Amino acid sequence: MKSAVIRYVIAIATVISAPAFALQTADRPPAALSQMRDAAIAVYDSARVSDWPATSERLHTLDAAAATLPSPPGKADLTQQLRGRMQALKDAIRDQQSADAATNANWVARLADELSDAYEIRVPIDVRLLAFYGRAIQIDAIRQRPQQEKVDMADLRTVWSRVEPMVLQRNGVDVARRFTDRLAQLDGAVQKGDAANAAALLVASSDDVIALFASRRPAA
Repeated sequence: MKSAVIRYVIAIATVISAPAFALQTADRPPAALSQMRDAAIAVYDSARVSDWPATSERLHTLDAAAATLPSPPGKADLTQQLRGRMQALKDAIRDQQSADAATNANWVARLADELSDAYEIRVPIDVRLLAFYGRAIQIDAIRQRPQQEKVDMADLRTVWSRVEPMVLQRNGVDVARRFTDRLAQLDGAVQKGDAANAAALLVASSDDVIALFASRRPAA
C-alpha cells in the first residue's frame, strides 16, 4: 500500500513539473511558429519581385518571431537548418539577390511547418508542402531552370497523391477537383516553359486545401 502511494505521489509530481512544451504538444503549436511561417511567406512575396524596402521591413517581423521560437525536443536538426536558412536569407537580402532570398524564405516557411509537426496539429505537413512546391516552381521559373521545375513538379504530384485521399475523407470533393485542375494546368505550363502564373494559381488553391483541414475532420 505504501509503495502504491509513493508511486502516485511521484506521478503527480511529474505532471506538475513537466515543461510547458508537453502541455503545448497536446494543444497546438506556439504562436511564434505560425507567425514565423506567415512572415517568411510575406518575405518570399516581396523578395520574389525585388521589393527590397518591403522585404527588409518584413524581415524584422520574421526576426521577432524567430527570437521567441521554442526548441521542440527531438527537432535539433530542423532548428539547426532553420538557423542556417535564416542567415542565408539575410545574406541574400543584404546582397539583393531576389531568387536566393525567395528560395530561403520559402524554406524558412517549410521548416516552421515541420517544427509545428512536433505538436498535435490538424493540418498535416504534407498539406503545407503543396504550397512550398508551388512557390519553389515559381522560383525555378524566375531562374529559368526547367529541369528543376520538373523535379519539383514530380515532388508536388507525389505529395498530392498522399493528400488527395485525406481531402476526400473530409468530403472535400470540390476542393480536390479544383486543386487537381490547377495541378494539371501547372504541369502543362511547366512543359511549355511558362510556369510562373500557373504556380501562383496553385499556391492560392493550396490555401483552400489548408482551410478544409483546419475546419473538418475525416468523415466517420
